[in-house]
Amino acid sequence: MILSDYFSYILSGKDASKSKEDLIQQDVQKESIDKKFYEIIIDELNLPSRVINALLREHIETVADLVKVGKEKLTNMKGVGKKSIELIEEELKKMGIELS
Repeated sequence: MILSDYFSYILSGKDASKSKEDLIQQDVQKESIDKKFYEIIIDELNLPSRVINALLREHIETVADLVKVGKEKLTNMKGVGKKSIELIEEELKKMGIELS
């Protein structure tokens, strides 16, 4: 009886509608965070000047630009090494942002 109730609940699609609502909420939150990114300049982060200069050379001027570029492209940039990426990730974590 319990098992059949469980399967009928899954097949009814009630659980799927909640996930759609969650996705919409996440998108709205992401948009509001994205707006904040555009306002924060790389110079405002507590990063060494060599890292900031390397980012500016690649036309990364805001945190939004940094997040758009992503970790993989950062590793290929001249002047941005493993330690620099760790420092960038630490600064972004303080703001509640993860570099992907």
